[in-house]
Amino acid sequence: MDVLCRDEEGQGIMCGQEICVVVAYEGIYRGALAYSAFGDDCVKRYHVLVVEDNLINRTIAVSFLENYGFELAEASSGEEAVKLVHGTRYDMIFMDQVMPGMNGMETAAVIRQECGDNGKTPVIVALTSADVYQMRETFLQCGFQDILEKPLTQDKVDGILRKWFPDMGSQDIARMGEEDTGFAQIRIPGIDVEEARKNHPGDVGKYIQILEIYYIDSKRKLAYLQELLAAEDYRTYGIEVHALKSASASIGAMTLSAQAKAQEKAVNEGNYAFVREEGTGLLACYRELGEAVRDFLDRRQEQAGIQVQGMDRTMLRRELEAALLSLEHFRSRECTNRIEDVLKHKLEASHRNQVQGILEELKVYEDDNAERLLRDMLQDMEKEEVK
Repeated sequence: MDVLCRDEEGQGIMCGQEICVVVAYEGIYRGALAYSAFGDDCVKRYHVLVVEDNLINRTIAVSFLENYGFELAEASSGEEAVKLVHGTRYDMIFMDQVMPGMNGMETAAVIRQECGDNGKTPVIVALTSADVYQMRETFLQCGFQDILEKPLTQDKVDGILRKWFPDMGSQDIARMGEEDTGFAQIRIPGIDVEEARKNHPGDVGKYIQILEIYYIDSKRKLAYLQELLAAEDYRTYGIEVHALKSASASIGAMTLSAQAKAQEKAVNEGNYAFVREEGTGLLACYRELGEAVRDFLDRRQEQAGIQVQGMDRTMLRRELEAALLSLEHFRSRECTNRIEDVLKHKLEASHRNQVQGILEELKVYEDDNAERLLRDMLQDMEKEEVK
């Protein structure tokens, strides 16, 4: 059966018998890529939904699933997942358990009970860092059919997919890439590179992208965790450190992951004195790790080299206007590419900082914020020219 998709430019693509990969964030379409991952072995196009409130964990899950040629969608909350399932019949749903608002069990129950046939057909897989063996029966009673323990690895994802999709092909997709020697060049205090290599086999490029998002997210998350501790909002704090635990483990930051695990355990046990006493240590470790990741990324960018030629104000304004136009037409990837190209040129320090801030918003899919920053920068440049 032919399926009409839309590419990153918003144009239609007749995918035919190829696999259409659709990437969305918070229910917003973010482009499609058509290709055949399994050749003649592929007998069905699978629709898969990832439900995870934490951006890092969601990005990691999607990065593993992208290897299979599924049609992918993402939701950042249980409520959003229910809306998506109402409108789309998914073959599999990967569902985080600990989320603000509706947790995974509540969301799975609503999907099964209120989404009609769309809620009856998908295999729902719990994503959890809890004791799988102790919680298995509880998850199964709430509408889940399987459990995947965090932190996720390509092997774990591959195993669960082949268990439930036995007809998806015989290729060993989990080991498609050759061993990537780039991991040997990574030196970041606080990160166990061997753990990182195990979680992201043969793909140092995706790992670097995840590190970029981890660093950007850490700046936001640090301030939020501090606010939660100051307000003694331990319930929300517990949810946030739960996400930090698995996200940190996924990038190989095992010490920080262990600290977050201890904080989560203390919250669950009501040991708030421990949370207050040790929370400052966790925040300090988190801050140090973020700075170490930033230093690594900066060194990597310097080694790649910046183009010698500068970019005058007229050219800079023209590129920013083009980037804004791309964003206004929902071509986020095109906008990101333009902004990255701008940063390859020599810029005034103030302009470089502004453009870097725009790129960071794009990296974490905060397109509205990026659009606002672009408009502000263009207005600032216009005022400077008037002077």
